Amino acid sequence: MKRILTGLQVVEGERLPSWYGFAYRDYCADHAICFPIPINLIVRWSRDFKWLLKRHKADALEDAYIRGFLEGRRDFLSREAREEQRYANVIKLIQK
Repeated sequence: MKRILTGLQVVEGERLPSWYGFAYRDYCADHAICFPIPINLIVRWSRDFKWLLKRHKADALEDAYIRGFLEGRRDFLSREAREEQRYANVIKLIQK
């Protein structure tokens, strides 16, 4: 266990003291961050709030991703429409 301020970095298999609670998971370093029980909720809520604010603020990379996604979807839908029209033309030729 490694202490960060008053928190602990806990690797899988380590045992926590009973007065510590889970705050968040650090996926880059593959360990959990735990704080004393009332503080862990404050840390968790503040991180959730920070991510909530970040999610609504779009940056240039996110805008480019969304534009690309929508263009790809539009191309896919137009291709589907062309295929449906082709099938309709084949059915009309068969019915004649």
